[in-house]
Amino acid sequence: MATLLVFLRQESFRSKYHLSAGVAMPVDVIFFLTPLIIYFLAEEIHVSGIIAVVAAGLIHNVESERSRLTNAFIFYNSNQLSQLLIDILNGIVFLLLGIIIVRSMREGILINKQLMRF
Repeated sequence: MATLLVFLRQESFRSKYHLSAGVAMPVDVIFFLTPLIIYFLAEEIHVSGIIAVVAAGLIHNVESERSRLTNAFIFYNSNQLSQLLIDILNGIVFLLLGIIIVRSMREGILINKQLMRF
């Protein structure tokens, strides 16, 4: 599946319509939907979705290194979009981690107060 999606991305790079318009949207959509598609497809056929996504990531990494100079605009745009998504997800993770730490500290204080009463 990852190889098929890599092929679709490469064909999109070579398309005369895509290069003349300077639009990276189809490539970005394929790039960001690939892990979801592969995960759910792998789970549907009862194999490990996580391992399938990791293997697809390795294939896409090799493809990305090979096609880095194909179109600099698309490479730069995809890189910036990836970094934005990573920053957003990191922010969400640390926000949730902070909420969990504060809640567990409050619960710990309440439990300690109740134990002190006995």
